Amino acid sequence: MTGDSDTAEGGSFRESGLAHRINREHQGTGRAVSFPGCGRDIALKAGLGLLLALAMAFIALPVVALFLRSPLPSIAEALHDPVVLDALRLSLMTSGITTLIVVIMGTPIAYVSARFSYPGKELADSLIDLPVIMPPAVAGIALLMAFGRMGLAGHYLSSFGISIAFTTLAVILAQVFVSSPFYIRQARTSFEDVDIALENAARTLGASRIRTFFYVILPIAMNGLLSGAIMAFARSLG
Repeated sequence: MTGDSDTAEGGSFRESGLAHRINREHQGTGRAVSFPGCGRDIALKAGLGLLLALAMAFIALPVVALFLRSPLPSIAEALHDPVVLDALRLSLMTSGITTLIVVIMGTPIAYVSARFSYPGKELADSLIDLPVIMPPAVAGIALLMAFGRMGLAGHYLSSFGISIAFTTLAVILAQVFVSSPFYIRQARTSFEDVDIALENAARTLGASRIRTFFYVILPIAMNGLLSGAIMAFARSLG
């Protein structure tokens, strides 16, 4: 036992002496210990920074060029034009109404799509995402063929004296058509991220499904819902 302890003490002395010698050498040379991964980390950060700078420049350059090519006095003069003001007022009003409709209509649709399985769910999800990939001109023609005076639904509405084409209601319908997928997709992802255990815990404590939705699920998913509403408003305004 004594021999083993002496051997261990000797080994520890040798290791401590070796560590002390290495520290003295580095202190004498004035160089810090180099780590092989530091260079790769610096290169990675530099590459990501360069990529971010290029992306921001690519996005900002057309906007800056637009303002440089359009003098500020002409922009200010155009903003005082009654026609421009009416167009801005109409766009903001219809976009606000569209966002409200999309939120009221899209929230339960997104929750059902995130939490339940039903026949034709894949088809329903594909139809919801379809306006995203449709060109604006194609979407406008499709809406006109559906709700125009001689359209599939517009033909029956015209018999009741209801005309949708070229009205404010037509603008709202078009905005709902193109902007609803942005909100529903974001809301569906937000509801999927909510832990199902929290919902089950609320249900086992006696809360109804509606109460659980408004007091447990909705507050947790609120940030995602707000982001989807902002994207829907921006898409309808654009």
